[in-house]
Amino acid sequence: MDKDSSYEYGECLDLIHNIATKYLNTHAIILCGDLNGIILRTRNNKHDQLLKKFIQELNFTADKDKSDRQTFFHHSGQSLSQIDYIFSSKANLIKKYTIWNNSSSNVSAHVPVSVTTNIIIPTGVNKANKEIQTVHKLQWDQTNLPLYIESVQNEISKLQLTQKLSNSIQNITKALLTASNKAVPTKTIKLKGPKWKASPRVKKHLKNCKQLYSNGNLKANNQDTLSGNNLKQKRKISAVSKERNMLKID
Repeated sequence: MDKDSSYEYGECLDLIHNIATKYLNTHAIILCGDLNGIILRTRNNKHDQLLKKFIQELNFTADKDKSDRQTFFHHSGQSLSQIDYIFSSKANLIKKYTIWNNSSSNVSAHVPVSVTTNIIIPTGVNKANKEIQTVHKLQWDQTNLPLYIESVQNEISKLQLTQKLSNSIQNITKALLTASNKAVPTKTIKLKGPKWKASPRVKKHLKNCKQLYSNGNLKANNQDTLSGNNLKQKRKISAVSKERNMLKID
C-alpha cells in the first residue's frame, strides 16, 4: 500500500501527542518548530487538518494576537506559508509572540519566530554557598561486633510492641542505623564542595609540569625510534653475515 506524506506526518504527530499527554497534567509544555502545516483558515490540506486536530485535542494555544504573517518563503519565490509556530499548554504562559521580518542577511527559507514567556527562572545562585557534603562508605569488615549487638539490643528494648507495623519497621531501621554509626567505621570516598580557581602562581607551575611531561614523552619516543632503527640495522648486518658464511661453506 502506497503511503502519502500525510500518513508519515500523522505518525509524527501521534508520537508527540503521546509524549505531551504523559506530562500535560504535571508540566507546562512549549512546542515549537517547523510543523509543516498551518492553523490559519486560508488553507486546509491534509497536513493542516491533522495539525489543527492535534492542537485541538491537546488544547494547545498560540498567542491570540498572532498575525497572519508568513514564516516560510520558498527560494524559488513560488510559494510562501505560515508553518513555524510556538504553542504552549497554558494560555497565560506566553507574554509576547513575535514573527520576525525577513532580511537579506537571512539565508534560511524561514524567518525567526520568538516568544517572551511569563516564566521566572532564578539566577545568580552561588554554588560555593552550598554546604559541603561528605560521602562515607561503611567498613563492615572492621565492625566492632559486640558493640553493634549491644547497641541493637538496647534500641530494640525501647520499642513498644503495640505500635503499628509501619512505625515498628521505621524504629527498627533507626535502631540499625544507630548501631552502625556507633560500631562500624567509615571511609570517606567523595567530597563535594566549592571548586576554587587556581592562582596565577599555581597555573604557572601546572603549565611547567605539562611542558616537562611533554618534553619527556618526546625524548622517550625519539629514543625508542633510535633503538628501533639500531635493532633493524643489527638484524640486517646479521643477515648479510649469515649469507656470506653460507657462500663460503658452499
